[in-house]
Amino acid sequence: MTDDTAAVQRQTDDGAIPLLERIRRAESAAADRVRSAQSEATRRLRDARRRAEELLAEAEREARRENAESIEAARSEAQDKADARLKEAREDIEKLEERARKKLDNAVSLLIDALPGRNTTDG
Repeated sequence: MTDDTAAVQRQTDDGAIPLLERIRRAESAAADRVRSAQSEATRRLRDARRRAEELLAEAEREARRENAESIEAARSEAQDKADARLKEAREDIEKLEERARKKLDNAVSLLIDALPGRNTTDG
């Protein structure tokens, strides 16, 4: 054996090769952890984007619902006001019709009294 061959043999016997193998395994495990961490980060980012889209869609649905409720409340209020005004108008019409009937009754009485031969003062 030459001196170089003997040195390599001593290193092998002393555990240099197993040390290199442990280093390679550690490097491989570290690379696996990095890949795993990158995959996990990608998954979390994808989940966060999906959740953000869901939240945005929910906020849009809620805004549309609130808008519809506001519109319906305004319509209802306007209808209530219109109904109240219509009721007042109908009451005014009834009063006017009653006054007109009374005036018509008085006018008919005056016309009848004015007919010839209907002189009530002749008694």
